[in-house]
Amino acid sequence: MRYTDVVFDVDGTLVDSEWAVLVSLQRTLEAIGRPVPPAEELTFVLGITGQDALRQMGVEDIPGTFDLWVVKLRELSGEQKPFADIPALLQSLKGQGVRLGVVTSRTRPEFEAAFAHYGLRNFFDETVCSEDTREHKPSGEPLQEYMRRTGARPEQVLYVGDSRYDSGCAQNAGADFALALWGAKSGEEIPAAYRPREPRELGDLLLGQE
Repeated sequence: MRYTDVVFDVDGTLVDSEWAVLVSLQRTLEAIGRPVPPAEELTFVLGITGQDALRQMGVEDIPGTFDLWVVKLRELSGEQKPFADIPALLQSLKGQGVRLGVVTSRTRPEFEAAFAHYGLRNFFDETVCSEDTREHKPSGEPLQEYMRRTGARPEQVLYVGDSRYDSGCAQNAGADFALALWGAKSGEEIPAAYRPREPRELGDLLLGQE
């Protein structure tokens, strides 16, 4: 296979969490007395850190509001689940000796708490969360941190994500990018080496490479 390492974003790529993220944000804004926009006006928060999202919204108490958002999101943990065929994809890649990783805008407590419900944690050899780097997606630093930890070279790494932030992260780190169309809000304008429509298609593509 062309790549020794396949690294995944979490939200919108491994886990179908968009509804829970947006509704928990709406409930958080309501709790702090802020106007509550429709969900479609909040989709800009998908793919960036929660702190960056709140900062863009002009929230004053970012740490306190973020902690409340985490609580609200955990209340909706039952509404989040892996996309169909994701466990099978991970099992297949792992079985071929591919090293699997995660680069996410979630904090580590968010990541660990969520993955405890999904049964996916043991697939991954390395995880880079938002507090592990100073800069965040679309900066290449999160993916570069993964490569620093594992020793992988950019040409050996494929990053799989669902947003322009993920694409920018891969491009800025010198790695190839696969746009997960099964979770992406849009696709044509996002640069990508691959555009699989479902996890099974990504597996077939990767495992068919020499």
